[in-house]
Amino acid sequence: MLKKPAQAPPEKHPLATSLEQNLTELQKIFDLCADIVFRKFTLNCEPSINAVAVYTDSMIDEKIGSETILKAIMQETTSLPDNVQITKSNAHQILQDRLLTTMSTKDTNDFLELVDFVLKGGVAIVIDGSPRALICFVGGSPGRSIEEPVTEPVVRGPRDGFVEDYKTNLSLIRRRIKSSRLKVELLEVGAISKTTVALCYIKGIVSSERGRIRQHILETIKTSFYGNNPREQQHAEQVSELSVKLGEALKLSSERLRELQIASNLHDIGKITIKKTTLEKTQPLSPDEWQEIKRHAENGYKILSSVNKYAGLAEFVLAHHECYDGTGYPAGLKGDGIPLAARIIATAEAYIYMTSDWPYRSRKSVAEAIYEIKMQAGKQFDPVIVDVLQTILNE
Repeated sequence: MLKKPAQAPPEKHPLATSLEQNLTELQKIFDLCADIVFRKFTLNCEPSINAVAVYTDSMIDEKIGSETILKAIMQETTSLPDNVQITKSNAHQILQDRLLTTMSTKDTNDFLELVDFVLKGGVAIVIDGSPRALICFVGGSPGRSIEEPVTEPVVRGPRDGFVEDYKTNLSLIRRRIKSSRLKVELLEVGAISKTTVALCYIKGIVSSERGRIRQHILETIKTSFYGNNPREQQHAEQVSELSVKLGEALKLSSERLRELQIASNLHDIGKITIKKTTLEKTQPLSPDEWQEIKRHAENGYKILSSVNKYAGLAEFVLAHHECYDGTGYPAGLKGDGIPLAARIIATAEAYIYMTSDWPYRSRKSVAEAIYEIKMQAGKQFDPVIVDVLQTILNE
């Protein structure tokens, strides 16, 4: 029988002595891995030595990473005997033999081995001037074991469950796929709720699908928001319809009209970050609640700018509460400095808002709404668009 040829050992990829070179290489390897943490610090010695700790945020507890390891290094280096001097050439050995004796450690001079240990939950200490890195194993993962979660038992099917915070769920994925090709991108929805959405994919397999996945996330956000707030959906559809009519009257191209239709329909998507009780409050808003409401334009911008297909429309959503005289928010833009689409949406929204019933106020008549908008021409609204609105409503 023919013997199978022996498999060649994996090629070594040695570390450099320069911290910056090693850091650049590691950042390249862990590109688009939002759960990989790089913590720079300085060893308390004379002269000081720069170093960096690298670990997977979802695999170890942040308190363990910052306190158990970094705090020990920072504090204990000042209590070494006078005859022990830390230098770039012996730093990793002193850390291993004298400062981190309460935990399991290993040193390596190979990038691939270092990366493998980091993805398994280790903390890599890379020191300037040393071609070797120190790997610390501290345990303390914020996650649970890969098993059926007690909070949501299943009848049939896989026993992995993703029902907890995103770090716990990421740790389950990292334990199954220990590869730097597993990319993690984090999207944050909400200045108040700080809802984190993790986009995970294998580089080289679905990288080309990222845009489609991000668009799917946006559609999910939109469905969730409008599903829980039918009044907001109706408002968005009415604003979009009137915005397009204004755009047509202003002779916008078909492409600009399409952009206007989409942006006006999504102009309040950032309100998904606002509590429903605040949106439907019948009493005057508190200062904090008002600030929360005002942030919806910026939150909508963040959501749309994360999706390539809609990134060009994000500026319209961001600016739809700017005022023609520069007194609006969030940036205080003025006149033609405000995108035309945003000026159109602002005028259309004001009219739809005033002529609709809301939990905290009754609708105004068409005449009352037009009068108030005309009074704000040149102040809150573009006077040209106000004239066009009046012409459309009089037809």
